[in-house]
This record gives sequence, structure tokens and C-alpha cells, in this order.
Amino acid sequence: MTSFILLRHQEALGSILLWTIGSLNGRVWIHLNLLWPIAVPALIAGLLTAGIANAWRLEQNQLCSWAFL
Repeated sequence: MTSFILLRHQEALGSILLWTIGSLNGRVWIHLNLLWPIAVPALIAGLLTAGIANAWRLEQNQLCSWAFL
């Protein structure tokens, strides 16, 4: 149904696409100053916990075999 509506209204497709993906149009350096205090610690935490997240995704027998190393 959504595809049918979007095909019927091509002019709305561009604005919907920008709305769902996001746009940096009209952003200035003050916006970056608001973002970096949150983004930098989140990036560091993500990099530090990537190994743990990968271990959780392993199958149980692989994870148990690591415990004996």
C-alpha cells in the first residue's frame, strides 16, 4: 500500500526520503558543538564494547571453548 501511494505521488517521495534518512542541509558549526559531547563518548564506548558484543553473538559451544583457554 505504501509503495502504491509513493508511486502515485512522486513529488512527495523526495521529501519523505529526506525525512526518513535525515539531512545536513542548513546545519552550522553550532550544531556540531551540541553533538560532539555526546557523540565522542558514545563512539568510544561502542569501540570498547565491540569485542563483548561479538562474543555474545558467538554460538554457545564456541563461547564455552574460550573459557578453557
